[in-house]
Amino acid sequence: ERALPPEMLLTLHSDEITNAAVHPSELRVLKVDPDSLQLQFGKAIEKRIAIAPRLEVTPARGYMIVGQPQVSPRLVTVIGAANILDSLTAIPTQTLAVEDAREGVDRSMSLGDSLENFLTVPSAPKISVHVDVQAIGERTIIGVPVTIEALPPQLDVIFIPGMVNVTLRGGVDDIAKLPPSSVHTRVVYDPMFFDTARSIQPKVEVPKGMTFLFSDPVNLRFIIRRKANPPTKAMEGTGGNHAVK
Repeated sequence: ERALPPEMLLTLHSDEITNAAVHPSELRVLKVDPDSLQLQFGKAIEKRIAIAPRLEVTPARGYMIVGQPQVSPRLVTVIGAANILDSLTAIPTQTLAVEDAREGVDRSMSLGDSLENFLTVPSAPKISVHVDVQAIGERTIIGVPVTIEALPPQLDVIFIPGMVNVTLRGGVDDIAKLPPSSVHTRVVYDPMFFDTARSIQPKVEVPKGMTFLFSDPVNLRFIIRRKANPPTKAMEGTGGNHAVK
C-alpha cells in the first residue's frame, strides 16, 4: 500500500502487480504484460449530467420523425473524478434500433456501459424515451402578408402582390394544427438592391420542425417612393390693437 495525495498519477510495476496478484497456491505468475500500469487518482465529485438517448428510429416510407426525442428523466447524478466530469456534458444510454416505424416509438432504456470504469451512478434510473413518428403531410397557407424591415421612415414600399401562398411539409398531425400566423414572409430593405432591381424574393420563415417547400408567387414586384412632406402650419398673425400715428 502507498499513501496517495488527493490527485496524482501512480505507476505500478510488474513486481508490485505480481506480489498483489491473488491466485491459487499451485499457480505462480510467470510474466506480467504490460510490465507496468498507470493509475490516475483524483478527487471524487458529484454532478448532474444530461442523458443522451441512443434510440435509432428509421421511419417507414412516407413517415418522418417529428421534433427531438423526449427523455425522462433528463438528468442523472454521477460520481467520478473532477477532471473527467468537468469535460463530460452528457452520458449515453444503451443503443437500440427500431426499423420501419409508422407511429410513435416508446422504449425503456438503461445507461450505456462505456463509462462504467470511470463513473459511478448511485441510483441508475430506468430511462423512458419517446420518439414521435408521423405520416408526412403538406399544407398551403393562403395569403401570408409580406413585411419589410429596415425601411427608412421617409420611404414607402408597395409589394405586388402584397401577400403570398406558402406551401410547407411536416408531420400530418402537427401541420393540421399549425396556426397560419406562425408563418412569416419578410424582406430586408437594401438601398443598393432596391435602386436597381425590379423584383425581389421574400424570405419565408416557418416553425421549427416544418420544411418550407415553395411560395406562390416566388418573386414580388415592388414600387418604392418617397413619402410626401407633411403640410407645414401657416404662420398666424398676432391679434391685439395696433397704435396708429
